[in-house]
Order: sequence, then C-alpha cells, then structure tokens
Amino acid sequence: MPTEVVWVLFRCKLLRAAKSESDFQQRSGRRSLFENRAILPLWTDRAMSLDALENQYVSGLETDIQERTFLNMLRIASL
Repeated sequence: MPTEVVWVLFRCKLLRAAKSESDFQQRSGRRSLFENRAILPLWTDRAMSLDALENQYVSGLETDIQERTFLNMLRIASL
C-alpha cells in the first residue's frame, strides 16, 4: 500500500533526524504485535546512510507485498 511506503520513508528520515533513541521511539510510534519487522528501521541502523536505509527497508516491504499477493491468489482460487 502507498501508505506503507510513506511510513517506511518517514521512519528512515526520522531515524537520521532524532537526537536520541528515546526521541526516535517516542516520535515513531508504538510497534504493533503483528507489524512487519522487516520494514521498521531500528536505532542500531542509525549509522547507515539514508539511501542504504531506504533500500533495505523498502525491499522488506516488497517481500511483504509478495506474501500478500500469494495469499490473495489462494483466496481467489478457493472461491
């Protein structure tokens, strides 16, 4: 979904702009129990360049999209 791409990019930029880990955690929001961990930048990734961060976490989003596509195809096939 387009909102997920925006969310990943926002968190990557926030990671670079935050002054402390607590500031980053507070501004980025709580993680959901069922949220895809592959698209959530971590404080430990702060040393990475912005381009590398975006590439890593957007590729995690691509994996999530492939899984959803497969599940939707299974759902349609069962109808």
